[in-house]
Amino acid sequence: MEINIEKVKAAYKIADESGMKILHMLVPNLEEIIPVEDRIKTFTDAYNVLGRSHPLVENFANLEYYDENLFAFVRLRIICAALNEGWIAKPEDNGGYYPGFKFFTSEEVKGMGNEVMYDLHFLEPKFDTKYVAVDCTFTSSLTSENCLLLKTPELAKYCGKRFIGLWMDYLLPIKNDEVI
Repeated sequence: MEINIEKVKAAYKIADESGMKILHMLVPNLEEIIPVEDRIKTFTDAYNVLGRSHPLVENFANLEYYDENLFAFVRLRIICAALNEGWIAKPEDNGGYYPGFKFFTSEEVKGMGNEVMYDLHFLEPKFDTKYVAVDCTFTSSLTSENCLLLKTPELAKYCGKRFIGLWMDYLLPIKNDEVI
């Protein structure tokens, strides 16, 4: 049976959970056909890719008490693990890549053109910071072991942009009156 890759990609975009199971049965190398950035667009996608028996998913499911930063961190661990497709950072291999963020004050934002402001993520008032906007413009290579490292600069940038709200929840302090 010959597989039409474009039809597989189209079916993937509209498939529900049972449709995904069928696609995986019909196309065993589905992960090679559909790029990881197309397969993981939400936390739920990452959660489902890893599966309920994955240790990170089990840890997430057993969280009883958390604050916003911890909750975001645990969710980002699941997302990064799913995006890495089994790759794990090793310090001796020169580590991996981490999304880089550049923060801007309201004065800096006022001096920007509209084309630059289009790429900015404006921060919610829940954060206790002097910055009002952030951009994911670069990645940096790290050599230390970290569970949020990604295997390529492209994945790091994708993860930073796609999940920027979670990254901000993880990185920025929440105002004291908003802590759970």
